[in-house]
Amino acid sequence: MSAQISQSTLGTDPFATEGQELAGTMDWIMSEERSLSGPEEMIAVLEGALRLVCDGETHELETGQGALIAEGSVRRLSPRGPALVYRVRYKA
Repeated sequence: MSAQISQSTLGTDPFATEGQELAGTMDWIMSEERSLSGPEEMIAVLEGALRLVCDGETHELETGQGALIAEGSVRRLSPRGPALVYRVRYKA
């Protein structure tokens, strides 16, 4: 399995921060985002809902849920309306 689904209780205003090895953002996703592959990434849905397709597996994520996506996994995020998402990516 290339995505692990978990519950979250996060919630705050949008922001972005970056360190030596990690980059964190919180932003509204308004339209589909695709990536052929990417670094390890953790996402948490703070508001709204979205569909995560990761290496062909489909996961429906709602407020308070999150996923850990393995490095190199092909991923697509499709919001069902506006979705506030917190993301932390490992900088390769």
